[in-house]
Amino acid sequence: MSRRRTIFMFLIIIGVIIGVYTTMELFGQNSLNKLYTPRKWVNLDKNYKGGINKRVLVPESTDPKLRIAMAPIMSPEKNLPFYKNLIKYLGERLGMEPVILQRSSYSEVNDLLQYDNCDVGFICTYPFVLGERSYGLKLLVVPRINGKITSQSFIIVPAESSAASLMDLRGKRFASCDIISQTGWIYPALWLQQHGENPKQFFSDHIIAGSHDRAIQAVVSGFADGAAVQNLVYNRMIKDDPGLADKISIIQKSPEYGTAPLVANPKMDPAVRERLRRVLLSMHESPEGREILAGLGIDRYEVPPDSLFDDVRQCAALWNPQY
Repeated sequence: MSRRRTIFMFLIIIGVIIGVYTTMELFGQNSLNKLYTPRKWVNLDKNYKGGINKRVLVPESTDPKLRIAMAPIMSPEKNLPFYKNLIKYLGERLGMEPVILQRSSYSEVNDLLQYDNCDVGFICTYPFVLGERSYGLKLLVVPRINGKITSQSFIIVPAESSAASLMDLRGKRFASCDIISQTGWIYPALWLQQHGENPKQFFSDHIIAGSHDRAIQAVVSGFADGAAVQNLVYNRMIKDDPGLADKISIIQKSPEYGTAPLVANPKMDPAVRERLRRVLLSMHESPEGREILAGLGIDRYEVPPDSLFDDVRQCAALWNPQY
């Protein structure tokens, strides 16, 4: 009985193979390839836990794309829900399909912009100044938030901490969102340097949290003894969860710096770049645009004076003169 079953299964397999080849002859190999063979690799490395090949093929659309990179000022799980309506709005107004590119560091996003792998970036002020200086990164607009186009660094510690300034965090565990964040690292590093300390040796550990909200959570959880965070992210988190304010103390604040801008790849079509700028500048004039901006906590987008970033340019000249 077992032998008969084996022979039967073998004959079925042969029949299937013959059927496939017959179908290919009938419709043509090229037709089948065109119908079933995708043409674009999509990388699934991020958070992928499976054991199969981490790249999958999907059909590639011929629609014009607007490639948007998002620096992790906030963590990806917060960024995308936060900005999805704005990104959809921009795509619809430009008649382009928005493609979102998430990266784990500010430098990776700058690389996308520099090497023509994206068109637009939501980035931090310091990476903008570095990109402007090294490869001509273009400013589009900045957001006006609560009447201001500036932001600050807050040095925070757990509420029970006895620290009263950065100097009291010597030998402690310190968190930053990224090493090229103006509010997350450049401000405290230069402050320590100006006070006779070596910022690279001052802390027992420098924790790169990956985003400002994660740096805040590192302090709240006790994983870090202190952190430098952007005030806008801090204020947003306190608004969403007022109880956080009881767990954190702000012990130091930086001067006001130009806030995080939207930027464009210098190789982007100038006509498309100007259309995008006009869409952003006029958002507050329509009910739909105002609703989206209100959800982001933004009054409006505007083109700032070039001098807005002079303080950050001076910081870049001091901290990273060879970039």
